[in-house]
Amino acid sequence: MKEIKKIVLATDFSKASQCAVEYAKTLSTQLGATLEVVHIFNERVVNIPSAYCFMPGAADWMDDYIAQNKKRGQETLSKLCEDLGGCKGHFLEGAPGQEIVAFVNSNDVDLLVMGTHGYNALMRVVMGSVAEYVLHHVKCPVFTVKQPEE
Repeated sequence: MKEIKKIVLATDFSKASQCAVEYAKTLSTQLGATLEVVHIFNERVVNIPSAYCFMPGAADWMDDYIAQNKKRGQETLSKLCEDLGGCKGHFLEGAPGQEIVAFVNSNDVDLLVMGTHGYNALMRVVMGSVAEYVLHHVKCPVFTVKQPEE
């Protein structure tokens, strides 16, 4: 088995990702591996009510709203990295699946840890599955953590 020296936690700050944080922390501690965290900001999924899109000045308002969400994401990532003992954080932008794959495949990652919502087949078709995409495209093993049912 290959020695695991570098673990990356991919997070979207959801409940599923929060469950994965503990596993990533424990694995990195037990294996003596470095831990890094990556978050992908995708402005296409920022929730802007459609009624606002047609108002005068909407473009400026939307730009400000997206900037606020981006700043909140950067702050949340910084706080998470601080809580994990000061690990390195990476704030990237784009399509989450593709960006995670590109980051992992170009940074000598030995293990990727990420949460999954555990969608059924129909929901995966409708919503897509970042975890499933990543599983099929990264070069390293992926440790997925399913969000507990409530």
